[in-house]
Formats: sequence, structure tokens, C-alpha cells
Amino acid sequence: MATQPTAGSSGTSSTITFEQLFETASLRKTAATIRKEIRLIRARDAVDWIDWFVSLEDSLSVLSSDIISGEYAASTPTRYELAKSHGAFRVITSFNIRDAIVYRHICDEALQRATPQKVAGAFFSRRHAPTPLGKTLIPHDDDYQSFFAVWLQFNQYRAKTMLNQVYQVLVVTDITNYFDSIQHDLLVEYLSPLKLPRKAVGLLGRLLEAFKPGAGHSPNPRVGLPVDELDCSRELAHLFLFEHDSRMVQKFGEANYV
Repeated sequence: MATQPTAGSSGTSSTITFEQLFETASLRKTAATIRKEIRLIRARDAVDWIDWFVSLEDSLSVLSSDIISGEYAASTPTRYELAKSHGAFRVITSFNIRDAIVYRHICDEALQRATPQKVAGAFFSRRHAPTPLGKTLIPHDDDYQSFFAVWLQFNQYRAKTMLNQVYQVLVVTDITNYFDSIQHDLLVEYLSPLKLPRKAVGLLGRLLEAFKPGAGHSPNPRVGLPVDELDCSRELAHLFLFEHDSRMVQKFGEANYV
């Protein structure tokens, strides 16, 4: 079961109100973060983003007022295909600036509240923190390797696996495309111990409903997170796996799991 989160390191209180969460000063910090990251986005409407940031203070004031008054509504996002290896592709969801700020703002608040409860071996993304990578230590038959050669191999092993102990067997798993299978109701259940303002959780539900991946002409249930390039859905998906991380640590120990 999820544990009860406490206040984050930045002093965020679990008793913060919906109005305090979406005040202009708070939204300004999220807008500044997004402004730094938009240079990494592969496709965007440059004119729309530039115009929005030119009149940032007025825009944030209107956005804050619309959210608090209940007049805010998410717009239909743009989607495009991003090529992957072997002829595959990923459908990327591109939000307009207002929706991007609101979505990221809620996700950041949730991640900040949950981070103190994450297991030591849970890493978020290559952009924000080191993550385990590919190759690991391969022992040689030569028993007379120099100390320096052995130290180099072990140091590489620790850097790439995030483990300090050498194991005879490493089990590596990869959860493929699980964003599409995350149920909104179950995600909200996992977020409930974080004590986000009730209206903020409701607003998140409306955003997920507006942004969820399409299903063609088939009925589209409340399932799936959009794949975006601003780490909004990635943060929610990261939190969604905390329950799994906790179970793995209980079974195998925190020092044996990354």
C-alpha cells in the first residue's frame, strides 16, 4: 500500500489550497521551467510560444483567474508521429502553452510530494538524473589483471548499473509502451495519498480525458497517458510505478533493485 507522503523539501504543505496552488506566482515558476525545455521539442508552433511568453504576466494572470473560477477548459492537442528504430513510430501529443503549463504544474506538484517516498533505486529520466544504462561488467579469465584494470571495470559497472555489489546474475526488464494502458481511475487512486487539493485532482482528470490517446472510431475509455516532450506524462507514469517499486524492494531488498 502507498505510504502517507509528508511535506516536500521545498516546504510544500499537504494543506495547500486549490487557489494557492494555481496563484500567478506559482504558475510563473512552471512557465519558466517549460520555457527552458521547449528548445528540446522537435516540433512546435514557434509564433504561438513566443507570443505567449512576450505577454507572460498578463497571460498567467488570466490563466490563474480562469482556473480558479472554473472557466478553464483544455484545448484539443495536436498529434504527430515521431520515427523510432526499425520502422516503428511514436505518436507525440503537443499541447498549447496554456494546457502545457497547467498539466506540468499539477504533475510537478504530485511528483514533489511523492519523491520522499520513492525507493532509492527509482530514477526518473535521463534529463534529470542518472539512469541505468546498457552494458555491465564482464569478468575475464585472467586472474592477474592489474588493480587499476579491475578498478576501471568495477567503476564502469557501478556507473552503468547503479549497484555497488557485484552480482553473478542481473535480471533486466523493460516495460514497453505502458503509458497507453494506465487507467485514469487507478492513477487517481495512487495519487490520493498525496493529498492534492480535490479540485486539482478533478482538473487533472479533465486534462487526461482531453489528452488521452485516440482509439480511432472505437469507444475511447478513460485509459492511457499522452506521450509528450515536456515530461508531464512521464512524471505521472513514474509515480504510477511507485507501487511496483515498493513491492520489489519488499521482496528483494532496496540494495538489490534499480
